[in-house]
Amino acid sequence: MPSRNLGVLGCLVISTGLSLCCTHQPQRVEAPPQASPTIDPAIAAPSPITNKPYPARGVVKLINRKEGWIEISHELIPDLMPAMEMEWFVEKKSLLDHVAVGDKVNFTIVDTGKAQIITELRRGTEEHK
Repeated sequence: MPSRNLGVLGCLVISTGLSLCCTHQPQRVEAPPQASPTIDPAIAAPSPITNKPYPARGVVKLINRKEGWIEISHELIPDLMPAMEMEWFVEKKSLLDHVAVGDKVNFTIVDTGKAQIITELRRGTEEHK
């Protein structure tokens, strides 16, 4: 008889454990669909048009006359890119002879299809038309 009581007790323990285990399962919650990130039109930049001149303004941060490039912290360049600091090669190294670090400059960027280069560079703050 004691073995029969142990068998009944064992079945009772197993069924109780299973019922507790099965009733306390966490519910699966579906995550809401993620919204597509919105892009601020002020920083969104379309693809550049090859050989189109893009006038810009900025401040010279660094000049590498030997390699023929300049680093400029520039304002928004409409239809090309948001304001940022970046480096560009110049079409002619002689363009670098007329500016110095710290100068406010007006410049023109042209996308050649392979790179963006500065084709015009001059000191000044006049508005572009």
